[in-house]
Amino acid sequence: VVREILEKCGQTFRTYRNTVLVLAADEGELAATRQHVKRLLAYRAIHEDKALWRQLSEENRKAVENKFKETEGGIAHRLMSAYRHLAKAGEQGVQWLDLGLPTVGMKRSLSHRVREYLRSEDLLLNKISPRYILEKAMGTEPEKAVDELYEAFLRYSNLPMLESKQVLLHAIAQGVREKVFGVRIGDRTFFGENVLSQLGAGAIVVREPELPPEPPSGTGGGTTTLERPTQGTQEDGSPRPGPSTPVIREYRLEVVVPWDRLSDFVSGVIRPLRLDGAEITLQIHMEAQSQNGIKQMTLEHKVRETLRQIGAQILKEEPL
Repeated sequence: VVREILEKCGQTFRTYRNTVLVLAADEGELAATRQHVKRLLAYRAIHEDKALWRQLSEENRKAVENKFKETEGGIAHRLMSAYRHLAKAGEQGVQWLDLGLPTVGMKRSLSHRVREYLRSEDLLLNKISPRYILEKAMGTEPEKAVDELYEAFLRYSNLPMLESKQVLLHAIAQGVREKVFGVRIGDRTFFGENVLSQLGAGAIVVREPELPPEPPSGTGGGTTTLERPTQGTQEDGSPRPGPSTPVIREYRLEVVVPWDRLSDFVSGVIRPLRLDGAEITLQIHMEAQSQNGIKQMTLEHKVRETLRQIGAQILKEEPL
């Protein structure tokens, strides 16, 4: 059934396969969720049965109300735990992904959880490099329309999903500005310029743009010449090696990040490094201070439980 949803739209084959995701429940977790819902309905039935409610003692009424609130509050976490299997179209058919167990106290929707997971696994990108467009989306083609490039990201499951078309447009504009490739719009080819505002219908990315010849030396007129960097040749006619680009093999960083900007740190620092193929080890030094005191239950049932669920290695812990 999942394969059919991913590959077909009604009786026809689905065109934009890279835009469809299917969320499926874990069988064991779903059964536990059903039992949890049944308990909730039982407590609700007791509470709404006025005759039965009047027969209960005050102590039993409070116990039922507490159980009802406790059970109702756990429904969201149960659903998050159950619907943890994500399917997307892959090169070899259906690709199954495991979202893992949610952290305790998570109060977000399933769609938000899926989005955050895809971002963390670099399957949903809000930024790509111009080189990625050349190497992955264009292949060996000398030129390709911008609309066709965007359609490729919608069609082909070997490419990541983009959060919007603007992600592609910004990458193309960056590539033109940095002279990675050119863009032809009408009769004009842009190279080394800011072209973002002009990337409309009909724009074509050109791998090796043909640029106008340089004007003769000494001529004026304020003409700007766009040059594509060349390597030149040596005396024997062989290509002269260009300046080597320094390659960084290891990068270490110690930084203090405001707690409410952690998502920005992940998207702007960790994710770009992951896109460059870096394996990242993250050690977190955290100090939490509270004038009113941190509850022992908060540490045990939320903080430590979450650390256990995500497989974190606790190097040092000092409750003071």
